[in-house]
Amino acid sequence: MDNTLNEFACSITLITDAVKVLRQIEEQKAISASEGRHDKMDGFLKQEQVFLLKLRGLEQSRLRCMEAMGWKDLTFREILSGLPKAQKERLLPLFTDLDRELGLLLDAKDSAQRIITLRLAEFQQALLKRGQSNQLFERKA
Repeated sequence: MDNTLNEFACSITLITDAVKVLRQIEEQKAISASEGRHDKMDGFLKQEQVFLLKLRGLEQSRLRCMEAMGWKDLTFREILSGLPKAQKERLLPLFTDLDRELGLLLDAKDSAQRIITLRLAEFQQALLKRGQSNQLFERKA
């Protein structure tokens, strides 16, 4: 069980690290969009795709460990409640860090999305003022 617990703890740490990188990419997207540096978006999207694939693999590893330890359908809170004190003290900071990073990622993603949406609306207005229309940015009913 110790090997599987170690692997599980490692997977949580690696997932947290990947989420942190994804958050940083989202923050960079927001900054670039707010500065009108849309030329950088393609690079950010490619980086994001790489880390999303990595995150999927890490998530599969985490799920395999959870199943091997009999935790298949348990939440992190439920896992912690059934652990001895030493294991709980080891995993609690990892779960806390992951939870914090996920919250920061969601905030960064929302911020980037709002800024990008605003920039697209500004771009569409500029096109309309010039008498051009771009179907790509028009909303469909």
